[in-house]
Amino acid sequence: MRVGLLGGIGGGIPDLEQGVDIRLGDVVISQPSGTSGGVEQYDLGKSTTGGIFERKGMLNAPPTVLLTALQSLKAEHELEESQMSIYLTKMLERRPKMRSTGHASPSVENDVLYRTGAEHIQSMATCDACDLQGQVSRPTRATSRPYIHYGVVASGNQVIKSSAKRDQLRTDLGALCVEMEAAGLMNNFPCLVIRGICDYADSHKNDRWQKYAACTAAAFAKELLLHVSAEQTSHEESIGQILGIATSLSRLNTKIDLDQLRVAEGAEFDAYGQVHAACHPATRIDLLHSIQNWARQPDRKRIFWLNGMAGTGKSTISWTIAQWLTDQAPSGVVDLGGSFF
Repeated sequence: MRVGLLGGIGGGIPDLEQGVDIRLGDVVISQPSGTSGGVEQYDLGKSTTGGIFERKGMLNAPPTVLLTALQSLKAEHELEESQMSIYLTKMLERRPKMRSTGHASPSVENDVLYRTGAEHIQSMATCDACDLQGQVSRPTRATSRPYIHYGVVASGNQVIKSSAKRDQLRTDLGALCVEMEAAGLMNNFPCLVIRGICDYADSHKNDRWQKYAACTAAAFAKELLLHVSAEQTSHEESIGQILGIATSLSRLNTKIDLDQLRVAEGAEFDAYGQVHAACHPATRIDLLHSIQNWARQPDRKRIFWLNGMAGTGKSTISWTIAQWLTDQAPSGVVDLGGSFF
């Protein structure tokens, strides 16, 4: 594996005064500009005198092969419509049940942008009682197709549920989107960030648009892959080399027996969105002990492969073990969605 596409969901940061009309279901792509590599970590830095937060460090730009493909696709979209809507339609035709499980596009009536400072009534489960005066009036789009936006993605360890904080990221970074994963990967994992917009990163956020937004991000990724050159990709370093792993996963699979576990099911989580989520003390005991015993072996293998379906707890288990290893003896643990290095 040499490059990756980091797909998923994120919070949109519209700027109607500047003509940036981002709506739910749209897609934001991390594109380098100026001194920015396309992803900015907004919470890396220090507070200075006067309460000013001084950001530090820079994140890598996506690999050249992906940026070349992106420019090719953008040029094509100057002449022809994106294929995303076609892919989304075919998806629902092949799997009709996805319509009833929230993967189809919600109606535009469910896409409401509130003015900065118009807060959600915390005691209410929905926005039905929220002040209508706080809603932003936007013109009806001529098409229901998701739009594509290119620019800065703001990434950090906090869930942003404040319109004021969201707008500050737009002002400071020129960000079009905010999310929580990219900053931890960009300097070690050569990838392009693709985010389907599921909310506006304010107190009104809910999960109604999440599945459809994930689908739009996947549809864009599929279209982009058709423009990725296999020949150019072959000249990129493998991710194993970038991470400093001497041998590739394929060679490891043939030369040693990887520690295998059954599919991880039934994992419990702390409250969603916390920075240091971990398994509850009374859950996954046998599984955690198995990994800890592996970690204690002086000649343990370089990779512990944890296999499981999406949502079964791999990342939560990873965070739990990473913290345990750090407490035992800091040794640098990388969690790649189920693999420990």
